[in-house]
Amino acid sequence: MIYETVRDPGNGIPERIAETRANRERLRFDREAGLYDSADAAAWFRERYAALGRQPAAIEAECSIASGRSSISPSRCRQ
Repeated sequence: MIYETVRDPGNGIPERIAETRANRERLRFDREAGLYDSADAAAWFRERYAALGRQPAAIEAECSIASGRSSISPSRCRQ
């Protein structure tokens, strides 16, 4: 039987978690640099920083599908 090799891109869970953590770290560095010193900016910072802190847990709750290749029969490809 002939099989076809297909690439499955996965859903990028590890990349999304890393991106969220990097965004949170950049936001913290901006705060340390004094960018969010006013009362309004400080409130926005606290809200955004907390939201970024919750995101990795929410993303980790999703089922992670790694990227890779798999061989499938041509009859399965046509379905």
